[in-house]
Amino acid sequence: MSKGFFALTIRLLRAGRCWPLAVLACYGFVLLVGLHRYLVLDAGVVLGVIALFFTTSFNKSEKGNTRYFFLAVTALLCYLLVPAKTFLCVSCLCGCLFLAETFYGRVNSLPVLVLVMMSPIFEYAMNVFSFPIRLALTSWAGNAIRAAGQQVSVQGNMIICNGNEFSVDPACMGLQMMVTALLCGIILIGFYQKQYKKELSLWLVLAMLAAMILMNVVSNLLRIIFIVWLNIMPGTIMHDVTGMMCLVLYVIVPLMFIIPWLVRRYGKPVIVHRKYYVLRSAVKLFLLNALLPAGLITAFLINKPRETSNQLLSNLPAHTYSDFL
Repeated sequence: MSKGFFALTIRLLRAGRCWPLAVLACYGFVLLVGLHRYLVLDAGVVLGVIALFFTTSFNKSEKGNTRYFFLAVTALLCYLLVPAKTFLCVSCLCGCLFLAETFYGRVNSLPVLVLVMMSPIFEYAMNVFSFPIRLALTSWAGNAIRAAGQQVSVQGNMIICNGNEFSVDPACMGLQMMVTALLCGIILIGFYQKQYKKELSLWLVLAMLAAMILMNVVSNLLRIIFIVWLNIMPGTIMHDVTGMMCLVLYVIVPLMFIIPWLVRRYGKPVIVHRKYYVLRSAVKLFLLNALLPAGLITAFLINKPRETSNQLLSNLPAHTYSDFL
C-alpha cells in the first residue's frame, strides 16, 4: 500500500514538471481561437519571428521578474471592461514574456519592440499617421520632377505625368516596407549587440528607429520620383523591384555601417552575473503563472458573447471593430 502511494506521488511530481506546457497550451488556445481574426500570418509576421530569434537575450541572474505579470493583469482588466482584442492580445503576450522570465531570466527590450511592430494595431496606426506623409511626399516628388523639366500636376495624393496617373496610396507609400525596414534594423541591432557583447540603451534604440523612419521616408520619395520619371506603371515587376532596390540602397545598406559603429561606440558591456542574487518563491511564481492563463480563458469566454453582439449590431464590417480596437 505504501509503495503504491509512494509511486503515485512520484508520478504526480514528475507530471507537475509539465505545467509550463499546460500554460503555453492555454496561451496558444487564446491566440489561435480568440485572436484568429486579429492576428494575420503574412510576410511581416514571418520577418518578426526571425527578428525575435536575433534580438532575444536573457539575463539569467534575474529570473522570476513579475513586471510582465502586472502588465498582463492590467490589460486583462481593460479587456473585461472593453471587449477589445488588442487588450486580450497584450495580456496574452505579456503572459508569455512573464513565463519566459520565470525560467530563463529578464528579457531585453528589443523583443518587446519587435512584438509591437508585429501587431495589427501598429500597422493600423502607421496607416493612419502616414496620410499627411503621403500628401507631403506627393507634393515633394511633383516639385522635384517639375524642377527637372517634366510637366506634372499634383492633385492630393495623385501625380499626373504624360497622361499617366500615379496614386500614392498606403501601399505605394511603402507601409509594408516601413515595417520591413524597422524589423530589419532591429535584426541588425540585435545581431551586432550579440557580436560585440554590448547593449544600446532603450533611448538610443528608439532614436535609431526614428532615424530609420526618416530614412524610409526619403527612400519612398526617391522611389516615387523614379517610378514617375521612368513611367513604371503599378502592377509591373519593375514597380516592385524599384521599391526593393530603394529600400536596400537607401535604408538597409546605410544601417549596415551605422549600427555596428553605434554599438561599438555607445553600447554598454553586457553584465552576465550580478554580485548578488534575488531569491524568489517558486510556489508564488507557479501560482501566478497558473492563475494568469486561467483568467485569460475565463475573460475570453465571458466577453465572447459581448463581442458577437457588438459585431451584429454594428453596421461596419466585423473586422473594423474587433480587429483594430
